[in-house]
Order: sequence, then structure tokens, then C-alpha cells
Amino acid sequence: MNYEQIIHWSQNSPSRHVEVESEEFLKQLKNQKNLKCLSLRGISRIFELPLPIFQLEKLETLDLKACHNLELLPNDIAPLRNLKYLDLSRCYLLDKMPNGIEKLTNLRVLKGFVRGSSINTTCKVSDLVNLQGLERLSIHIKNGAVIQDREFESLEKLSAHEYLKISWGV
Repeated sequence: MNYEQIIHWSQNSPSRHVEVESEEFLKQLKNQKNLKCLSLRGISRIFELPLPIFQLEKLETLDLKACHNLELLPNDIAPLRNLKYLDLSRCYLLDKMPNGIEKLTNLRVLKGFVRGSSINTTCKVSDLVNLQGLERLSIHIKNGAVIQDREFESLEKLSAHEYLKISWGV
């Protein structure tokens, strides 16, 4: 899928769902050092994000909403220190969040923070306390998630938040 195909799809597709043959095209993004916005919304064949995406240090927006087969994010998201908007909502196969989210101090919107049942949970709700500029936050707690005592109390310290949504379920 080339740039022209993406533009054509976005203007003419009512379904907002894209299938690509593979995720190989994502590896080419490493050359886009000045990229500020990346939307992969609704692309169903992305199973994991390649590391080059997390080397885009100027990236401010990363929209992965409805990447239904996305299972894995890199272990550390901290290099995206300029990120202001991260949408992981409707990424139903994600079971844990990567380390480093607490270092994304420019983050204003975080949608789809997942607290899963994985024993290897790397990032907890309490890690979000450093995100003092966070205005919008949605958290999804999966079935079987082990929540620590007082884990959500830290959210009181988020002074800038205007919107908080917490959902439980599958």
C-alpha cells in the first residue's frame, strides 16, 4: 500500500478497516525522522509494532485504535518522549503496557491503557502518576487482571485530567 492508496482509502472507505499483506511497510518508517503523526487506525494485519516506529523521536501522535490483531508493543516506549496522543483503544489482544509510559511527560491523551492478566505486567496504573499533563485517560481492565491494593489511588494525583474512563471485561 503506497501513500496514494492510503489517501484514496481514507477518503472513500466507510468501513475504516484496512488489510495489508504484511507489516513490512512499517519498517520503512525508520527513515521518517521528522514524522509527527502516525495513524494506523483499523489496520488489521498488524500483530506487533516494529522497533523503528519507537525510534521516531519527534512523533507526537500515535493512533493504533482498532488494530484488532495487535498483540505486542515493544518493551520500552520511552524513546517517544514527544508523544502527546496515544490511542490503543479497541486493540483487544493487547494484554500489557510497555515500560516507559511514565516517562512520556508530554502525553495529554492516553486511550486504551490495558491492565491485563499477564504475570509479566510491566506497567501499572500507579506508574501514570508522573503524567501530570494527562487530560484524557481511558483504562481497560481485562478479565483475570490482578489489581494491587490502592493501585488506583494514584490517579488522584493527576491534577490536569478532565476525562477518566475505566472499563472492565473481556
